[in-house]
Amino acid sequence: MIILCMISCKNFKQQETVVEEYNDEMKIEECKTDKKIPNGFFLGKVIETKGKTKEEKNMVSQFKSYNAALLRGDIDNASHYMNEDAVVYFRKFYPGMNDDDIMRKLFESVSKEMVEQIRRFESHGVEIELVVGRIIRKVSQGDNIFYVFEISSNIFNENLQLHTSPELTLAISSNGGKNWTFNNINNDTPNILRVSFSDDVVDKIMGY
Repeated sequence: MIILCMISCKNFKQQETVVEEYNDEMKIEECKTDKKIPNGFFLGKVIETKGKTKEEKNMVSQFKSYNAALLRGDIDNASHYMNEDAVVYFRKFYPGMNDDDIMRKLFESVSKEMVEQIRRFESHGVEIELVVGRIIRKVSQGDNIFYVFEISSNIFNENLQLHTSPELTLAISSNGGKNWTFNNINNDTPNILRVSFSDDVVDKIMGY
């Protein structure tokens, strides 16, 4: 009985949670102009971070694949990068719908908005790209790795380069950084994370 108790306690011992704060500044490719800059935009083009470690490089690469799928309206491929806990959390908002339909509904609204935005810019001869500007925080607990990072949209043509204010995004890996899922950081994010993780881990991810 004592041996079984010792084994059980060992198996369920909570893994250490490690937090790493990054101090890298977002790099901007400078651009000069005499034109008036529209509200919500800033002069210059955000230089995408490539990542320093294998984990970071995998994350950035997979985020680009995820974003490309959204821009194509390719919901099937985009769904590979969705955190399953988000579907679990949103079940209460879509009673009677199965998980696949919930996932498709969540992606369709995001994808449609992005595609429409790109078409508006392209109709004026302007290109748009979404880039990872910088990584802010890494939280690790065993094979679970979380990156909080900033994304910005670069809007540009031959004569002008602009970027938008950065937005926070979360990357989650449950296998040591090999595969990643992504969530925009908003009011729902802490509750989505609490589906599988403790309040302590969630607080560290959110930077509380």
